[in-house]
Amino acid sequence: MDSSLSNIRVDHTLLKQFEGKVVRVIGKLGSIQNDRASLLTKASDGSSGQINLLISSSLVPKLQTPNNYYEVIGKITNDELAIRVLDGIDFGDSINEKAAIALVKYSNKCSELFY
Repeated sequence: MDSSLSNIRVDHTLLKQFEGKVVRVIGKLGSIQNDRASLLTKASDGSSGQINLLISSSLVPKLQTPNNYYEVIGKITNDELAIRVLDGIDFGDSINEKAAIALVKYSNKCSELFY
């Protein structure tokens, strides 16, 4: 598979490892303020964390429902480990969190199967 077409799946624990890369992350949208938002994620180690999102004005309408789950595609910034959002998909107010956590874990553990 062309690596330029794939995105690495991450949670809050993996941001530093993939700094400067385009990634995918699934989480619950927290606060939204103008061009910034927070995404709450859970990791396979049981921890919860927050990822800061930088949103261009053209994407603000796509990310507007707090407490809904979203898959965000974006580039991890080098300076503040935030994600500059390129796209977002609203998954609604309920997902199987265990499956989302496992997807991140196994896509990184067995990357040859996913990328």
